[in-house]
Amino acid sequence: MTESSTTNFYAAAGVNVKLGDRFSALSKRICAETWANSPYVRVRDYAKQGFRGPRSFSIVGLPPQCEFDLGSDGVGTKVGMVTAAQSHGTCGYDLIAMKAMDRTRWGGLPLVATNVLDVKTLGDGEDSPTYQALAQLIEGMHDAADEIDLVLFGGETAELGVFVGSEDPKALTAFNWSGAVLGAIHPDKVITGQRMQPGDLVMALRDPGVRSNGVSTIRKALKQRFGDEWWSHPDAMPWIKDAALPSKLYDKFLCTMHGWFNPTFEPVVDMKCIAHITGGGIPGKFFDDILQPLGLSADLDDLWRPPAILRACADWYTIKGEPMPDRQCYETWHGGQGALVVIDPADEPVFLTEAAEYGIEARRGGVIRRRETPTLLIKSKFRDGDLTWP
Repeated sequence: MTESSTTNFYAAAGVNVKLGDRFSALSKRICAETWANSPYVRVRDYAKQGFRGPRSFSIVGLPPQCEFDLGSDGVGTKVGMVTAAQSHGTCGYDLIAMKAMDRTRWGGLPLVATNVLDVKTLGDGEDSPTYQALAQLIEGMHDAADEIDLVLFGGETAELGVFVGSEDPKALTAFNWSGAVLGAIHPDKVITGQRMQPGDLVMALRDPGVRSNGVSTIRKALKQRFGDEWWSHPDAMPWIKDAALPSKLYDKFLCTMHGWFNPTFEPVVDMKCIAHITGGGIPGKFFDDILQPLGLSADLDDLWRPPAILRACADWYTIKGEPMPDRQCYETWHGGQGALVVIDPADEPVFLTEAAEYGIEARRGGVIRRRETPTLLIKSKFRDGDLTWP
């Protein structure tokens, strides 16, 4: 059987091999543009001009005691918001934020990333709106990688037909996007929270969007407010666009503060704890995972106000006619801050100044306490009132 015959049979089954090859070639070119991003990664491409073929990377310039960490994550159901808002060009920030921050929050340095993009279809050709939108995903991932000095080593794209779906049967794209990030960890630079003490400050790093967590509840809220086909309701579109805003990237700022780019690798600021506020919110990711096991408490009385989309969804998402209580809001969403960082009070001026240099809004959100029974206190910014865990 000739190659063209095989291609025709494959196309009849819903897979466009040649279009997939062109998308892979595009992805390889975009990834290759990031191979010089990190001062610690050297990529060697044995394939030369082709997009297929072997390549390798080596790690250079880091202390010999460094070890490595590898973890995976993805954009989750936020892909539905992205395609409804047609904001494909910024979705790469969500992918990079979810993968890289899981290295950064423990004091590590994100170095090398891969991705897996599963799509329903790549479209009818390179000029089709679907193909162009999906190409914007890869281009946006390039922008996000550049922002935090991350190397995009490569990835995989697959047309899976009916095995990838969307709530909207007429959606421009239907895709799932995930991947992995390799990061460096130095035994003397691991951040576990064990050095926190009463009086330390909890700095809140603002995120004006929703990141890539709790989006299923946002979709449910939009459905309750605008109907089953919420994505096509004109009054819903401003809210959908807010829900599709890209995740804020904190990694370059935090890794710089932690000394990864200093010749001596000495920290600029002693960060005693970094909590990435994802699924489970502040109560799960900060209190349950870190504070409570250490016997510590925190009073968070000046957090960032939640974005308007989260405040609206808190009212729209009702059970038996009752809106989502503030307690569940903070257990489901980040509430306005994508990360919490614990520092010594003396480091607050430097921390705030450096954060501003990286375009990150930071504020003193609260303080670490020690009580007989560990507790988390949050002064709610969704509505009003003081919340307590457990």
